[in-house]
Amino acid sequence: MRAFYDRDASFDGIFFTGVTTTGIFCRPACPAKKAKEEHLVFFPQAKDALAAGFRPCKLCRPMEPHGTPPDWVREVFAILEDEGAGKLTDRQLRSRTPCAGGSSGTMA
Repeated sequence: MRAFYDRDASFDGIFFTGVTTTGIFCRPACPAKKAKEEHLVFFPQAKDALAAGFRPCKLCRPMEPHGTPPDWVREVFAILEDEGAGKLTDRQLRSRTPCAGGSSGTMA
């Protein structure tokens, strides 16, 4: 929730937020006025928001490509691919996310 209200661009592409009162969905970093928590629905992908009947925001344009994933996401993907296990524990993942105070630098 904090990433959404802080307009944290490092979470763009990680989740999308639908606003039930307007029927619009946005990127986390959208500059539009933020809705009340009780009017929010979170989606892992833009296609999920579309399937639920939400339309893309005209300000943040969530359907358009937006650069590359944040460094911390690329690092997590690299770990998952290198270790071959295909999973991390919640604790391991939280230690690597910026909103949880984890490092977005090197990952051991």
